[in-house]
Amino acid sequence: MSDIPENLWRHLSSLGKTPAMISHTQLITWQQLLENAQQKTKVLQRSSTNQMEICALWGGTDIDTITTMLALWSSGATIAVMNTRAPFSVAIEQAKRISCRWGIDLTSTRKDREALFLIPDSLSTTHSFPTFSLNNHLPFESEKWATVIFTSGSSGVANACVHTFANHLYSAAGSSANIHLGHGDRWLLALPLYHVSGLAILFRAMFSGAAVTLQGQSETLAETIAANKITHLSLVNTQLLRLLKDPSMIQNLSSLKAILLGGSAIHPTLIERCHDLGLPIYTSYGSTEMASQITATSPNASLDELLTSGRVLPFRKMRIAVDGEIVVRGKTLFEGYLNECGPSQPLTPDGWFATGDMGAMDACGRLYIIGRKDNMFISGGENIYPEEIEKELLRLPGVEQAVVVPIADEEFGYRPIAFVQPAEGRKLDEIQIEAMRDYLPGYKIPQRLLPWPVTGVSSGIKINRSEWRDLASACQLSER
Repeated sequence: MSDIPENLWRHLSSLGKTPAMISHTQLITWQQLLENAQQKTKVLQRSSTNQMEICALWGGTDIDTITTMLALWSSGATIAVMNTRAPFSVAIEQAKRISCRWGIDLTSTRKDREALFLIPDSLSTTHSFPTFSLNNHLPFESEKWATVIFTSGSSGVANACVHTFANHLYSAAGSSANIHLGHGDRWLLALPLYHVSGLAILFRAMFSGAAVTLQGQSETLAETIAANKITHLSLVNTQLLRLLKDPSMIQNLSSLKAILLGGSAIHPTLIERCHDLGLPIYTSYGSTEMASQITATSPNASLDELLTSGRVLPFRKMRIAVDGEIVVRGKTLFEGYLNECGPSQPLTPDGWFATGDMGAMDACGRLYIIGRKDNMFISGGENIYPEEIEKELLRLPGVEQAVVVPIADEEFGYRPIAFVQPAEGRKLDEIQIEAMRDYLPGYKIPQRLLPWPVTGVSSGIKINRSEWRDLASACQLSER
């Protein structure tokens, strides 16, 4: 297996005229992509008076966004990849918290927001960051900070994970050792770049010299797969379920070299169906902190193996702690969570990172995921914390108490619903939950409100969420 390149730009320059980005309208080589990035670097350097140490980027899964990322890296910046589904005001506060002075918004159609802008109040006494020193490596060097990715913490407050180029490239190298990827291959970017699973696709392509295929704005995922010579595909449970509902997609999916499944638990019946259809699926387990994949199943895996999360990949180490928690370390492990004092790595005394996930390993070294230690649940590949939704529910006029629980959903895995006690004199159907969209992305809006129970749950300082989940399941069964 090849070592990772010491300087990513030099490595990309060596790829020359091999395809880099492919869309429904154009094909761009690595040489052209780097030339475009160099031109954009000059524009960025003219536009800003201060060095962009950390720059917040709102972008899509398109050539302009990827070109901008290369340009920012070339200028020496570390990119904070912002969640475009989050309210802009929330994202701005996240950017301030990690020392971002500059932002680039490639998604806005608002005339009052320039593409490159100074983060409001970022130079004030309240946000006089950074008090730490960014690492002084040259652009694209392996130990240079590459990205900051936000991932929800147990409190619902997003943690800012810092990765170096080396973290991402070792992640790509370990993935390529299991799922071959090389010149002539095309990996469809069907996941957002603000998720580590989407960002990992870009780094796999850069590491291996493969091409990234981009989905057109007016195209569905199925149309993009059908119209392009895709070889590799990453999907979450929701995407896979929707594709399999289209009989015409089966042949297209069967012709792929690899379909990597992750982002959330894949329903066993869905895995069984894919196996019966002969689809080249790989199940996996990963985390933002470990720069995407930690484990994955092997090529041509049996159904028994596909019902696990596979074995640990190269450049990672994993074990199960005494309490059943999955702990990890290795060359893909992030630099730490970024705050005003710099990155902080919360490791155990013997140097392991506790994932917060519970699991077990069989005699063959295959991982089985049991669940989260905390209350988090996943809906369509998105992490959701009940407390975050409850906080916003309680801000609504007429809401006195609220408890949010996940309820099983065939398409999304789980969806949030809420038990709500209206204030005196108010009715449940008067609660305007759509107002929560000003503070939360759509997938965190409760699918329905249920009346507060008179009996059936205990009272106390802490919420017994197990009782509330059981009550929600009983309500669901009684309505069938």
